[in-house]
Amino acid sequence: MIERLQDLPAGVEGVSAKGKVTAHDYRTTLWPLFEEAKRSGRHIRFLYHVATDAEFTAGAALEDARLGLGIGSLDALQRCALVSDARWIRAAASFFASIAPCPMRVFGEAEWSLATQWLVEVAATDRVPHEVLPELGVLVVRPQKKLDAEDIEAIDATVDAWRMTGGRLNGVIIHAATFPGWESLGSFFRHARFVREHRHQIRRLALVVDGKLPELVAVVAERLVKAEVKHFAYRDFSSAVDWIDSPPNTERSNGARDTKSAAAS
Repeated sequence: MIERLQDLPAGVEGVSAKGKVTAHDYRTTLWPLFEEAKRSGRHIRFLYHVATDAEFTAGAALEDARLGLGIGSLDALQRCALVSDARWIRAAASFFASIAPCPMRVFGEAEWSLATQWLVEVAATDRVPHEVLPELGVLVVRPQKKLDAEDIEAIDATVDAWRMTGGRLNGVIIHAATFPGWESLGSFFRHARFVREHRHQIRRLALVVDGKLPELVAVVAERLVKAEVKHFAYRDFSSAVDWIDSPPNTERSNGARDTKSAAAS
């Protein structure tokens, strides 16, 4: 069975799986929790306890894999802590943590307090530095560590707040000495989702980063967004701002995008 956990800290939801667990348990207890959160527009910090005596039917195992991959819960989960002493559960969770759509950690039965503490901690100071230049309508992101799903959510919230004031997002600048990449595959997919949702608004994307990786990212990015994409050397931040603020290049035909690296010039 799957039961809702009580007496959890404010902002934390949780369930406990014990005994025989079926797909019906997921459909009647777990998925409604996520669906209600999505309808209300809130994100869940989720504690998932699996007792050592839990036995999953084939249908339940499939539903559990869906949870690990974020299928059906992508919009609801903000953080997920799995608490269990079952070795196979811990091994499976360690795998899913690398591809989950949100930060995920595994704790033992004796680490409940650590699990809830991690779920409720305020990590705003750890989020990627970013800002909107209001006079230009340009989002500037300065990643200093690998991007995780919460970084993307923080950026998304900033952009939404800017748009609520009537602002328009004309361009994006990624400014870093080296591009750090993503914390996990799940973080990358959450980032791709953000790009997809805003692709019709962004006119130009400047990658102001040294190294060869940005050139590859530029090629990929131009296929994800309807925008001009250009790579600049890290020291050329002002040139990137001027480029985004300049009129569209009418000489290019059929909306061709300029992905030639300015760093190579």
